[in-house]
Formats: sequence, C-alpha cells, structure tokens
Amino acid sequence: MIDAPLILVCEDEAELRRDIIEELSEAGYRTVEAADGEEALVQLAACRPDLTLCDITMPRLDGYGVLARVRRDHPELAHMPFVFLTVFADPADMVEGKRAGADDYLVKPIDYDLLLATVEARLREIARWRAHDADAMAQPRAALEAMRGEGALAVLDTIATGIVVMGSGGRILHGNEAATRLLATQYGQSDPARLPPGFGGAGLRDLIDRAEQASRAGEAFSGAMALDPPDAGTLMVMVVALPGRDAAAQGDAQIALFLVDSARRTRLSDAMLAQIFGLTPTESAVAGRLAAGERLDAIAGALGISQTTVSFHLRNIFGKTRTNRQADLIALMLCAPVLGGCGAPATDPALAPAARL
Repeated sequence: MIDAPLILVCEDEAELRRDIIEELSEAGYRTVEAADGEEALVQLAACRPDLTLCDITMPRLDGYGVLARVRRDHPELAHMPFVFLTVFADPADMVEGKRAGADDYLVKPIDYDLLLATVEARLREIARWRAHDADAMAQPRAALEAMRGEGALAVLDTIATGIVVMGSGGRILHGNEAATRLLATQYGQSDPARLPPGFGGAGLRDLIDRAEQASRAGEAFSGAMALDPPDAGTLMVMVVALPGRDAAAQGDAQIALFLVDSARRTRLSDAMLAQIFGLTPTESAVAGRLAAGERLDAIAGALGISQTTVSFHLRNIFGKTRTNRQADLIALMLCAPVLGGCGAPATDPALAPAARL
C-alpha cells in the first residue's frame, strides 16, 4: 500500500497550525509540524516531505531562511514543492519569493478550499514529473544495461566523461579511466575500487541510497548535484538508477555516477540546449553562458538585457529542467548530454525528454 503524501506545516501561530493540520488530515494527507524555521530544518533532516507549507514571518528563522537552507543543504528535496503562507498580498513580495525558489503563495487568512486545491495541484504536478522521469530514463538505463556482458564495461574506458558503476551498498563494480583520473587529480584517490572518504557528503550519499532503493524496486531515479573537491573547481555529479537485476546471477550493477569537471566545461550550442531541455532561444543563450561559467551580470551585458530579465529567464530554466540551484542546473546541463550519448547521438530528437530530469 502506498503511503499518503507527507506534508510539513511550518507555522508559528499554534492555533492556525493545528487548523491547517486538521484540514490536511481530514483530506487524507500525513503531516509533520514545526513551530518555526529552526524546527522545520530539524524535521527536514529527519524525514522527506512531499510538500512544505511555510509561514514567512517567524521567530529565529523566517520562511525565506528556511527556503534558502532547503535549496542549499537538501539537494534531495530539489523537486519538493515549497508553498509560502503570508499575510502580505503585495506582488513585490510574491516576486521576491518566486525568485528565491518558492513554488506558490497562500495569503492569510487561509482559504482552506484553496489550500487543499493548491496542495493537490502541486502534488499532481510532482506525480506527472515522476511518471515522465520513468519514461525519460528508460533509454540511457537500457543502454547502460546493455553494457553488462563479460568485458563490456571496458567500453566505458573509451568515454571521456567519468563514469562509475556501483552495486548495492555502494560497492564499486567499475570506474572508467576518466573517473579514475578525475578522482586522483582532485582527491588524491588512487584506489579505483572505492570512492574517496567523505566524497560528496550526506547529500550524495542520500542520492546514491535513493538510487539503490529505486533500482531494487525497478523504478526510475536520477539526481544531479555539484561538489566542491579539495582542489580548485567544482565537480558535477549525476546519479542514475539502473534496472534491478538478480544480484547473485547478474553481478548487481544497479547505479551509475556520471562525473564532469567544471574546469573543463565547454560551451554547448544554443541549438543543442534548446533541443535537449526544451528552452526558448533566449533561455538557451542564458543557460549556455551559465554552463560556460559566466556570471549573471556578464550574461546580461552580453545579451543586452537587464539582470532582472536574466533572473526571469533563469526561473523559467529552473522550471523546465526541474532544478532549483544554479550549481545543480549546471551539473544537469553538463551531464545530461552524456546520458543521451549512451544510446544515440545527442542531436536525436528522442533525447530531448531524456535530459529533462
């Protein structure tokens, strides 16, 4: 039996918090509660809500602070809808929240019919994304699955992008030559049979654990994040679940990690970005320059538009690529063409949905 969606309610007014929880419970949702932003962070460390309702004005840590911490510290919650509760109906406040990464607003006093409709709509959107992901990742997973025969993993050594194939429990089955060189250069890691100590921290460990669970359940999963290794630069990592197989008979290859060194990033063509991610021409130009390491003010100057307009396009790009942080957006843009290349040329139109994870 599938559990009902779990909703975190963060509201410092106790009576209002109880009323919201009661309405959600009667509608069939599970809930956890927090009286302020600090308590919300504790709850987020202990569970993985499907959606968060969060007041803006709270003691200790306000709603903007909670949202910033979620986007910074919890890449595993990148797709979780975040809905602000506020007494402010000023469009400027809503624009500020949207730019910070909020998905929606509910104005106090709360209209509970609107609250339930908003929650239902946001959860339905997430369900569509998950269903889309299941179809989108079928091609790259099948391509990697095909490279499971005796000696076939050696083919990965001919690919310039770092690829690590893992089994259950984080056991490394194969790291190609590019991955071995990358980890040796940035982490001083010479043992190809294991990842460097503390590699990626809790965020990457969570992505790997979720990918393993998905693989065992025969489900699709993918996630991207950016790491800051000891040496200069940033390492982009995408974690992909492979189809579940009988571990004893098939070697238990379940997860693939794609590693891209940001210092060696290349300027992808606007046409390729438009095709892969479904972006408009201007969005493609912004995304391409961002992937090449340009600052937002430099992008604005190069394109002859204001930085506010760049931020507007960036928000649209976040929505289309289902990311929330610039670092994770760049990781996705750099890694997704490699995923597409596993099964067909990156210009194949069939790969366009495969990259929108």
